[in-house]
Amino acid sequence: SAKHRKKPCVHPATMQSLLGLVCILGVCASETADAETSIATLLRGGKTGTTGTTPEPMNFQEAEMIEGLKEDLAAALERFYQSYFGEYGPTRKYLNVVTSASPFVVQAASMAFWAYDLEYFENRWGSDDWAGGWKVVQKYINTTSKSIAPGMDVVALFRRGNECVLSFAGTTGLADWTTNLNIKSLQNLEECGLRNVHEGFFEDFVQFMLGDAWSDEMEPEILSKCGGRLSVTGHSQGGTLAEIFATCINRVDNVTLPDLWRWGQLVHSGRMVSTRVTVTGLYGVASPGCTVDYQLENALPGGIFPGVRFFNMDSESFDPVPWITVVLNFQHAKYQTIQLPNPFKGQDLVKHEGWTYDARWQPLTSAVFGKSISLDHHLGPEYLRRILAFTREVSVTIVAGQNFSQECLLGGMNPYIEVQVGEEEHYFTAKVNAGLLDAAYWNESFVLTTYEPGTSIQLSAWNDCTKDFKMGSAVLPSAEFDPQGFAGWLSLDTGAELEILVQIEHSQF
Repeated sequence: SAKHRKKPCVHPATMQSLLGLVCILGVCASETADAETSIATLLRGGKTGTTGTTPEPMNFQEAEMIEGLKEDLAAALERFYQSYFGEYGPTRKYLNVVTSASPFVVQAASMAFWAYDLEYFENRWGSDDWAGGWKVVQKYINTTSKSIAPGMDVVALFRRGNECVLSFAGTTGLADWTTNLNIKSLQNLEECGLRNVHEGFFEDFVQFMLGDAWSDEMEPEILSKCGGRLSVTGHSQGGTLAEIFATCINRVDNVTLPDLWRWGQLVHSGRMVSTRVTVTGLYGVASPGCTVDYQLENALPGGIFPGVRFFNMDSESFDPVPWITVVLNFQHAKYQTIQLPNPFKGQDLVKHEGWTYDARWQPLTSAVFGKSISLDHHLGPEYLRRILAFTREVSVTIVAGQNFSQECLLGGMNPYIEVQVGEEEHYFTAKVNAGLLDAAYWNESFVLTTYEPGTSIQLSAWNDCTKDFKMGSAVLPSAEFDPQGFAGWLSLDTGAELEILVQIEHSQF
C-alpha cells in the first residue's frame, strides 16, 4: 500500500534543495521578515533575511501571485513532510512489544516516540499495562501557526509507580522546521548552565517552562509522586530539548527566564520558575546538537549525565539529522552515545563513553563520507527496529510432534521440521527415525536472527521417505508469541500437532 511503500534514500543534492525550501519557511516565520516580504524578495531575485533589505511595495497582482505561491509551497511541503514524518502507525508494532522486562533504556527510547502518538497510547493502553504500567499523567500541548505552516509542541509526563519520565516530542509539523533552522543567534542562561545554545531550541525550552503545565501540573506531580526525580527523553528536536532541560534543571532550584518574543510578538513574559526536581537519566534518539563552543554538563559530580544518545549509521547509509548540526558546529551534552548499525547484516553497534570527543560530536562528516542519506533512518520504525534487535533474542524450540501421516510404510517415519521466518531465514531440525510410530521428539532450538515484530513463524513437517513429502504446516502469528512468548501444541493443517516453545530474552546494550 502507499502508506507502507518503500521510500528511496534522498540524494544530497535533493536534500540541499529541500532544506533550501524549508529555510524559506524558516525566514518567513522569523521575526525579521514576514512571509510576503520574504517570498516577494525571492521572486524579484533578492535575498531574504539580510539586514537593510527593503523590497518595493507589492501591487495587487503580485500580492495574489505570492498568496497562491505561499499556499502551494505550504501544501507541497506538508505533503512531503507527512509522507516521511507524519505516519505513526508503522511505529506502533515496535512500541507495543516493549515490556517491563525490556531494559529501561528501551522503555525510555520508546516513550520518546509515544509522545507523538498520545491519543493512540491512551486508547490502547489506558486500561492496560504498557511496560509494567506506564501511564500519561500530565501533558503539555501547544498548537501554533507560524505564517504558512502549522506546528505543535508536545511534552508528556509518564509515570509508573514512583518513576517519572518526561518525554519531549520532536518535529510534528513543517512549522517546527523553523525552530530547527532558527540559528541566527545563540542564547545564554548562565544561571542554569546554558551557554551558546541554538536559538530555536532555546526558545522552545523557554516556552514550555513559562507555560502553566510545568509549574502547575508537572513539577508538583514529580515532587509528590516520584520523589522529585525523573528521566527525560526525546526524539530528534525533542532529544535536544531534553539535553537543555536536564542541564538547567540540575543546576538550580529556581530559574529566572527571559521574556519570550516570537514572530515579533510577546508570547510569554519572563518570570522566575521553580526547578526543584532532579534529572537522573537523559535519553536522546536522533537528536541534533544544541551548543557551539561549549558542552552542556550535568551539575552533579562528574558532569556526565546517566543515559544514552542513539543515532543510526551503518556501512551504507545514515540518519542526516544528527549530522547536519555537526556541520554547523553544534555539539551534544556530555553523555554516552551509541551508533546503531544494521543488526540484520552482521554489523556491531559502537559505543562512545560520555567523556569522549566522539560522544560530543558523532556522527562526524568523516564518518558519513561515502554513505547515502536516508530519511527513513530518522524515523521511529528504523530506530526501534534496531534498538529491539540489539536488546532482544527470539528463539524457537521444536520439542515434539504427534499424529503424523503414515504415507511411507516401507521406509517408516523419518520426520523433520522446517522453521521459516520471512523470505530468507530457514532452519531444519535433525531427521529422527521414528519407525512405524506417528510421533517424534527433537528438542532443538534456533535463534531467529532476522525476526522483527509483526513477522510470523511458519512451520512445516516433512518426512524423509523414498522422497520428501510434507506432512502438514502451520503459521504462528507474531501477536501470539510477541512479546509474551509461546509454549504449547500447535495444530497443523493436516491434523498433526507440534509442541513448540518461543522465548524472548532481553539484554542490555
